[in-house]
Amino acid sequence: MLASVLKKEEADFSAEDFKLIKDIALSTVDFNRNFTAVFLEDLCHFPELESLSLSKVVIDDEGWEIICRCRHLRRLSLYECDLENFNGIDCLRELERLELIRTPVTDFKPLEKLPLRKLRLIGANLSDLRFIDKLAHLGSLRIISSHIGDRKLPVHLEHFHTLDLSGTDFDDYQRLTTAKILERLYLSERQINKLKPLLLELRRQFPSLQIFDQYQTKQA
Repeated sequence: MLASVLKKEEADFSAEDFKLIKDIALSTVDFNRNFTAVFLEDLCHFPELESLSLSKVVIDDEGWEIICRCRHLRRLSLYECDLENFNGIDCLRELERLELIRTPVTDFKPLEKLPLRKLRLIGANLSDLRFIDKLAHLGSLRIISSHIGDRKLPVHLEHFHTLDLSGTDFDDYQRLTTAKILERLYLSERQINKLKPLLLELRRQFPSLQIFDQYQTKQA
């Protein structure tokens, strides 16, 4: 990790320079598809860190505790990471954006105390989305190719300007009509074909609504 270069005599920067770094992306797979070690304990060298992206990293309890000490984090992205739970994430009181891609966390209740504004889940497996209704600041919700046990949309959609439900099945999409400020809606081609009458109703309700398929193609 970056902090290790401080041990090199030829380094032309100091530990003070690390305090200026606000964005870090780490992966256990390098550009040549070789394994490279990631040491989460080195995150302590970056006290002003605001954005952290981890790819294919095994995050044990100790590693997760270290991440939760990054108190200024505003964005956290976990791509195919091995993480069991979000216990302690409420320490990240400035976290506004969370992205989880094929990472096997199933209990999202710890998120309820966070000021999240954007949440993106891909390949998630959840029993329900009741925790969403506790996120009063959330305006952008993306639940893509995920499995929801009770197949129900969140109850309160009034404050969402962006919804992405591509490839995630729900029993009743009619709840979308309860939205108030919806600007962008993303659906799979199959969902678009299935929901044509509802989409016409939504267009009448929201004249400026833009509807896209999962390939980001705008639907006329």
